[in-house]
Amino acid sequence: IGPLDITAGLALSSDQLAITPRRFNMRAGGNDWELTDTSPIRITRNSVRTSLLAFQSPSTGSIPGQRMELRGGISNSLSDRLLITTDDVDLAQVSYILSMNRSLAGRLGGEFTLSRQDGTPVVEARASVIGLGLDERILGDLVMSSSLTPGTAEGILDLTLSPTSLDSTAGTRVRNQAKVAGTFRLPSFDANGNRTDPGSLDLTAVLDRADLFFFEYIFPGTVQNVTGYTAGSIHIGGNLSRPVFDANLQIVEGRFRVPRVNLAMALTADVEVDRYGIHVKRADIVGKTNGSVQLSGDILFNDYKFFSFNLEGQLNEFQIMDVASSRELPFYGHIWASGTATLSGPLSTTVLRATNASATSSSELYIPIVESGESSDAGFIVFADSTGEIPDLVTLTRRRNLLSGRP
Repeated sequence: IGPLDITAGLALSSDQLAITPRRFNMRAGGNDWELTDTSPIRITRNSVRTSLLAFQSPSTGSIPGQRMELRGGISNSLSDRLLITTDDVDLAQVSYILSMNRSLAGRLGGEFTLSRQDGTPVVEARASVIGLGLDERILGDLVMSSSLTPGTAEGILDLTLSPTSLDSTAGTRVRNQAKVAGTFRLPSFDANGNRTDPGSLDLTAVLDRADLFFFEYIFPGTVQNVTGYTAGSIHIGGNLSRPVFDANLQIVEGRFRVPRVNLAMALTADVEVDRYGIHVKRADIVGKTNGSVQLSGDILFNDYKFFSFNLEGQLNEFQIMDVASSRELPFYGHIWASGTATLSGPLSTTVLRATNASATSSSELYIPIVESGESSDAGFIVFADSTGEIPDLVTLTRRRNLLSGRP
């Protein structure tokens, strides 16, 4: 936010403070905002009300003008409502002003009603976003509405995301076609702020196409360049603080990179999702040299505290590493493997086991020798002898150092 210039008149009486804005100029996100319509803001002990406050950012070049209006008020009374009307508000500016970790994009227009219900702030909306974007991706056009049954905490939600009609080359477009609809009940609190009712969710999402880019946020740095989409249906139950998912989904035309081992892969899968995790009924992964893995098992939520794996894969000449040189990895090379492998444990300490897998004859493995270094990794590699026999791991012994005689 740049220079801010505000001039207002104040009038204090025995029961209220009246603030009458006379001038408002602000620079935010590269655009200038000014006050175009004004009326007194009346503040009492338990309410804030105004007849009309209107702010406008004039159009500049190809960027259309923006406008926001506030009418009404908010208090502990159910009859008081603050109506916020937006017209072409730039969400990129909003995310910049709020210093959001993820930048938004799109033009927001609609009506939002802010009130209080049993001590809980309630927002009802009828709005749309043209060209909704997240970071550098344009997700589509969003149309949403939510409303409460008067005098209750019961509400209705309807949300539709479809391919954007925005004529722009900014950002990477991803195709999405999804609809979420259903009912909800807001949580309730007593006079002391203690929650008396956690509320509930009863929503159904129908995904004709949902882009898979979100896996880059779930596994940051582990996978990149994720493409493809998922389709199916999801029921969302539980409540706002602990949602429960029940889904049947297909992953179609999935592709991704694993930069740590320099691999690109293609993925198709059938999965189920419930309160415990993502259950992979079957996933087929094909590597860049056409080796394959057939995968099944679970990715567990652990009460939404951390992700953990319980997966098993059948490898068929599947390339698991394609690194010509590395100073970060304990070993590198070009490695293909066949056999059975398991992936288990939390995401931060995942363990890969391959008790009966074998590398192909064309594999190359390099172990760098460095001048000095420390490592807490207790793993080791056992090499078969020239006849192909693998030593008994139970009776395995280690030399005291590299120059000691062999046992």
